[in-house]
Amino acid sequence: MARNVRTVLPSVSEDALRRGVPGQPFATVQRERLEDALDREARHALTTVTGPAGSGKTVLLAGWAAASGAGWLSLRPEHIDVARLWRDLAAALREVGIDPASRPRPAAALPDAATRDLREALDRADGPAVLVLDDLHVLRGAALLLVGAVVAECGDALHLVVASRSDPDLALGRMRVEGRLGELRATDLAFTPAEADALLAEHGLSLRSDQTERLVERTEGWAAGLRLAALSLQGEDDPETFLAEFTGNDHAVADYLSGEVLALQTPETRRFLLRTSVAEQVCGELADALTEDDDGGRTLADLHRAGVFLTPVDRHERWFRYHPLFAELLRARLRLEAPALWARLHARTAMWLAAHGRGREALPHVVEAGDMPGMVDVLAEQWLDLLLGGQAPEAVVAAAKLPAADRRLAVAAAGACLGAGEPARAEALLAGIDGGPDDDVAALAALLRARARSDVAGARRAASLFVGAIAMASAPPCRSTTRGARSRSSTSA
Repeated sequence: MARNVRTVLPSVSEDALRRGVPGQPFATVQRERLEDALDREARHALTTVTGPAGSGKTVLLAGWAAASGAGWLSLRPEHIDVARLWRDLAAALREVGIDPASRPRPAAALPDAATRDLREALDRADGPAVLVLDDLHVLRGAALLLVGAVVAECGDALHLVVASRSDPDLALGRMRVEGRLGELRATDLAFTPAEADALLAEHGLSLRSDQTERLVERTEGWAAGLRLAALSLQGEDDPETFLAEFTGNDHAVADYLSGEVLALQTPETRRFLLRTSVAEQVCGELADALTEDDDGGRTLADLHRAGVFLTPVDRHERWFRYHPLFAELLRARLRLEAPALWARLHARTAMWLAAHGRGREALPHVVEAGDMPGMVDVLAEQWLDLLLGGQAPEAVVAAAKLPAADRRLAVAAAGACLGAGEPARAEALLAGIDGGPDDDVAALAALLRARARSDVAGARRAASLFVGAIAMASAPPCRSTTRGARSRSSTSA
């Protein structure tokens, strides 16, 4: 068994059960690196453990709380009632030796009276206490204010550990600066290959190391995804085929994500998710182009804060991407529910990306859009960028074969084929592309054709012609050859 990963039984002690700590599910592994991190964070007033549904927050904290003697309260929608919340908080604290005043408090007297009672009880206690609040994201309004007041007034004597799908509204920025906040995030909760191996072993499975790494990469270490994959693998004779076909539209994964994520969204948010899922990465402006609304940036920020499987890809949180399994589910739903939208949304994505200097990223969307008006022109203007590489040859070739495809795309596709070691295919794509000495497309085609034939002398001559064509194309606009070169460069085959 890998270091820092131990198998544990799906049970907890009677004392832990009395404290309200939930039992461990079947096939649980103890992740010592995270439990050690929780121990280190115990010096803070508050530790937040945040991640989307199925990240393993409850399982991790239950194992840690059972061993550390922490109290436990599983929050539910009824705890939005601040009086009910205070009553259950007080009951959970009594299980760890902290006894706030037993007299009931009316909601109007909270949170000031409650925190005063708790402060007095903590002063009477033998030492600091630890309390875990699970599913804090269900709280809002006065109930969340009560939790904030407890942290502010009692943080030196009561360490709160909260699990939430999103960052709670608890003045985290100020607490972070003051050194009073500990944090474990989705990236910390993600399973490592060693932890995934241990989890698979508990399901009676043993994969090759490269297969485990592929599964971890595919799920991005998402705990629920790994568990669901393990359950499905138990009925598979060929793990390699399963791993190749495992997607977000897999029955078990789709059921989980549909019930735990999609079903909780408003119709407007669900529409936003489906339409923006066609893009590998999305920003507010691109989202607006896909949804035909004007609040894409705010919606992305709200979804990210709500923990809806959306990850920022830049420091300024302008661009985001969906978790790959979630994106696959959304795309499958889009094709099922609105098949006519599929090509149109890809066309909009391609046009937006190309207009913003992202020609390489636009290419796959052009291919998905197919024979839609303007698609060839979108990419033809990016032909030199495509020629520089960074795209799979199949995608560039597919674009070059679209109806009425521009010869500039054929040159870009030939360059991609040469980069992939397919000279015969490159030469076939270049057939028929000819022109005069001031035709930069024809000159570059000649250069690539010579490369495909391993014709060194021909490549030198073609390179000289290409340099001359570029020089003529860059000459002042009063020269007629410049206008002719530009015109011929843009002419379709």
